[in-house]
Amino acid sequence: MARILIVDTGVILHSKQIFWDITARFITIPEVLEEIIDQKSLIFLDQLLTQKILEVIPPNDSNISFVRKEALNHLGESKNLSETDLSLTALAFEFKKKGNNVLICTNDLAIQNLANHLKIEFWGEKIIKKRIKWTFRCKGCGKTYSNKELEEFNLRECGLCGSELRKTPTQIIDI
Repeated sequence: MARILIVDTGVILHSKQIFWDITARFITIPEVLEEIIDQKSLIFLDQLLTQKILEVIPPNDSNISFVRKEALNHLGESKNLSETDLSLTALAFEFKKKGNNVLICTNDLAIQNLANHLKIEFWGEKIIKKRIKWTFRCKGCGKTYSNKELEEFNLRECGLCGSELRKTPTQIIDI
């Protein structure tokens, strides 16, 4: 069974050599295609799609919801992850659940952090060495907020004093 490489935008833009692996199956999501805007990368993308080197598959909505909850409840990463990031990770999770050998190819450290939490292998030109769980602390009064509280109440600043909230690590695990 071929290894499945779930490809993020940065890989298409900056790590083109990865597509030389003729034994791998390369897959991305529709949102990644929308992020490619420069002419040179669009030509390369067109070649990948025309030659059927890169497949485009959207993830299942239930897997997106699961991955979003994991990011929110267990890592405090949801503020650092775009919908594209969550969808890409959800697709990798979907293939892993089906018993496939999956690798997320991304230089995005928040995606790597989430992938590590979900026990999905990842590759990037720059990779994390530790998995971090985040919380948010008020710069003024020191009150801490979970990522869930920020999402639930749509907080952009401290609810007590109005000061800026800063992301702070609460747990660091070597990987």
